[in-house]
Amino acid sequence: MPSPSLDVARAHRMMREQGIDVLLVVAPENFQYTTGVVTLLPGFRHSGVTSIVVLPADERLSPAAIVGDTEARAIRKQSWIEDVRTHPLWIESDDITEAIAANPEADALAALAAVADRKPARRAAEIDMTAVTAQVVAALVDRKLERARIGTEFEDIPASELHRFQRALPNATFVDATSIFRELRLIKTNDEIDKLRTAAEIAEAAMTTAVRDIGADTKVGDVFRAFQIEAIKIVSRRGADAITHYELGRANI
Repeated sequence: MPSPSLDVARAHRMMREQGIDVLLVVAPENFQYTTGVVTLLPGFRHSGVTSIVVLPADERLSPAAIVGDTEARAIRKQSWIEDVRTHPLWIESDDITEAIAANPEADALAALAAVADRKPARRAAEIDMTAVTAQVVAALVDRKLERARIGTEFEDIPASELHRFQRALPNATFVDATSIFRELRLIKTNDEIDKLRTAAEIAEAAMTTAVRDIGADTKVGDVFRAFQIEAIKIVSRRGADAITHYELGRANI
């Protein structure tokens, strides 16, 4: 099970020093930093805050993760956080095992279509932020923190979401805790340093291959694809499962 980069004991100490009873972790990078799990959905910020960690300052109180239901299995399997609560997302999923068994010659898409045709659509087109808020409130109430001094990242949380939480928790006080994560992340753990070094080595090797055959008519997209392909090959040789994020800008080519 991956360990979080977060120094939990230090986070508890910093929260107590600043008079914060609990953190609502909303920034995608801080969610990953706290849970130890790389997911894609926390980045869908245009739809609202979909993934949140409730991290109490009191070490006797367990943390909780509020995530979309399609992410719950990964969080439960990979994170150190045991209390995982879900809200429905617009993403539909199905078990196509029986459909494949009934027609082994069918491909996965055909099997999925056959399953989907047998039932009506049951998901909303957008994230239900009321459900997200309800799960956060429930996690706080269960820990008797509904009247607490709550810290969250004011630089990251949309104003509409902050107001929603404030309305749902009228007896709580919300304060800016952006600086806590900024200070926590300034000090890198040995695991973080190893990951940064590995990422740099992979990126350098992949880019060296990608730019090898650049000509006058080479397009940025061609270089990016060559970079991606080579990066995937390198990661595969190292025994990792996947690459979760690429970053390649025109100024870097």
